[in-house]
Amino acid sequence: MNRQPIWIIAPFVLLLSSLAWWAHAQSVGETPESSPTWTLRRQQSGDIVMRIILGSKPSQQKERILEEQTRALVEEYRANSDTGKWAVAKDNLTAVVNEHFALRQAERQRELDELAKELDRLTALNQRRQNQQDKIVADRVESLLREADGLGWGSSSSRRGGVPRGFQNTHDAVPPIATATSRR
Repeated sequence: MNRQPIWIIAPFVLLLSSLAWWAHAQSVGETPESSPTWTLRRQQSGDIVMRIILGSKPSQQKERILEEQTRALVEEYRANSDTGKWAVAKDNLTAVVNEHFALRQAERQRELDELAKELDRLTALNQRRQNQQDKIVADRVESLLREADGLGWGSSSSRRGGVPRGFQNTHDAVPPIATATSRR
């Protein structure tokens, strides 16, 4: 029996499983959050490289595609010796990098908007806590006193068998055991 090494078979298994996943999602009428993206690229050696991008946000997929295009255009620039082709490759590279920059800026703006919303939420919460300071302090004092009395919600003192206020501990009533140094 001829067994192939796993590194030869693994890409095909990945490809088939991603195709099966996509076909199933389409057959049940679901549109997955992100679809698989395949990119084919010919290296300078002539080998064709296939990359499958799965399970990421569309913006991340787009960024990866732009990175691939950037690498390919840089390789194209290096491979050419004609200055006329250099100018075309540089123009193409500039267009792709501009698109990549715009995508990254949009992502940063989205993150800033999320942070602004979170800051607004925390500011409002802090203001509510400030307005309720007297009640919060009174509730905390009451909770601490309940815990001191052994009536807390599983407080550490109640787990150790906390003793209520005003109750004399039995170990206070028992005289200490005489030691060798105290017998003198």
